[in-house]
Amino acid sequence: MIKQDMPFDRFTRTSLDKVTTEFMMVCLGLNIRKLFKFYDGKSKIKYWKAPDDLQPETKKKPNAKRLSNKVNKKKIQKKRDLEI
Repeated sequence: MIKQDMPFDRFTRTSLDKVTTEFMMVCLGLNIRKLFKFYDGKSKIKYWKAPDDLQPETKKKPNAKRLSNKVNKKKIQKKRDLEI
């Protein structure tokens, strides 16, 4: 987009710091051009709208068996760590 829409083909600076600064300036110019499109009314901002049938995520309720398995795995891991 920068090459096609803006007359930018190559960097004119040589050091890495100057090239980085030049590229940031080019990107800033591109963003300003995009911003003016919205102010002129040539483009519209499209917001994402959630579908009507979208439901919130539900999490599983913890049960005793899963919790005990989790605790046992931690105990086994601690024993292994102590053996090493």
